[in-house]
Amino acid sequence: MALQRTRNGPVGAGTRDRYVYLVPISQSKGSTGFPVETDGTRFPLWAYKEEMTGQERVLAAQLSAPYTTTWEVDYRPEIDPDLVSVPKAFVLTAEGRRFDIVTAEMIGRKAGVRLSTLARMG
Repeated sequence: MALQRTRNGPVGAGTRDRYVYLVPISQSKGSTGFPVETDGTRFPLWAYKEEMTGQERVLAAQLSAPYTTTWEVDYRPEIDPDLVSVPKAFVLTAEGRRFDIVTAEMIGRKAGVRLSTLARMG
């Protein structure tokens, strides 16, 4: 079994111990003219989770606390970063939260996909 490499060392498939969902999204304009996000049929994946940074800052006089998380999931053609713009096409849901995908990159030769995410506020 090939091991993937993360910031802290190799990660095998057995360490993908969290159940997450990737949710296809499409955007259109609502009746008010504002963008509306519509969820498609979600599909489950086993994932390895690694917390990257936590920071608090003030943006436009509001407290904002984005949290960057990296997830490593099994390869699937639907989320191949060479074929699909994953950040535009999907969001990730896990542990009762919704995460915006910021980047997606291939691990090895289709050994998996690494997703960098930001937790959604609210």
